[in-house]
Amino acid sequence: MSGDGESKPMEEIQNDTVSNGQPIDSSDRYHDREALLKETNLLRDTLELILSKSIEQKKTCEQLAQENRYLQEYVENFMSSGDVTER
Repeated sequence: MSGDGESKPMEEIQNDTVSNGQPIDSSDRYHDREALLKETNLLRDTLELILSKSIEQKKTCEQLAQENRYLQEYVENFMSSGDVTER
């Protein structure tokens, strides 16, 4: 029970203290929240960058695979057009 005769719910009491039992003031909560928001934004931006780079790399790989198929077909056609090894 608090000094004014009203009892606080257990969750409210637990939210008022940190693990070492010391009370948390509202400025600490604000700074903790701000730090979490900054970290969350940084992580989100990092994930977006990784996704963007992954998509870019996938496009590059697909383009190179297409070029490889073209070159393979070119070499096969060139080899079958005549006996190029007997010069």
